[in-house]
Amino acid sequence: MEPTLEDVKASFEEPGEKQDERFFIENEGQLEWAFRKIQEAQDDNDNQDKILAATKEYVEQHKKDNQKTIEYMRGLIADYAELKKLEEPDYEYKGVLGRLTWTKPKQTIVKADEEELIKQFEGTDLVEKKETVNIKWGDLKKDLAITPDGKVITSDGEVVSGVVVKDQPSTLAIKKRTEKGSWKEVK
Repeated sequence: MEPTLEDVKASFEEPGEKQDERFFIENEGQLEWAFRKIQEAQDDNDNQDKILAATKEYVEQHKKDNQKTIEYMRGLIADYAELKKLEEPDYEYKGVLGRLTWTKPKQTIVKADEEELIKQFEGTDLVEKKETVNIKWGDLKKDLAITPDGKVITSDGEVVSGVVVKDQPSTLAIKKRTEKGSWKEVK
């Protein structure tokens, strides 16, 4: 059915909004108006996403530049501190914006070969065994089918317990044409 001239004119008019009354689409012109409003809102959302992405890119670059400055300044401070320590072995600096102190040398223990440790301490309460059993749901689901009477079976015909079949009602999908000419659901 071809839209009439009245439908085309109506598609460019904004219907009067009255409070406490719900607007109903009454013709194809108003339907086109509704789709145009969706398009405008989604275009605005896409534009906001682009602004957000550009802002995020700017902030990330700014942080990288700041991090380079921090690393450079830390290097300068470390060089100065090393020179001062050569002159004065107990050198410390306590200023308004920062402090320099030297930690005392110490030893730490680091795990190098866990298997060797397990062999050595096996049978004590220092070694714990963990067994986890998981179902590979994605792989199993590919092999399942629903029978007309609502049972779930494998490709071999084995009835599967521990699963349920949920019915999902039909829903309306409202789609808009993308810049590339395909269709995308309006969300």
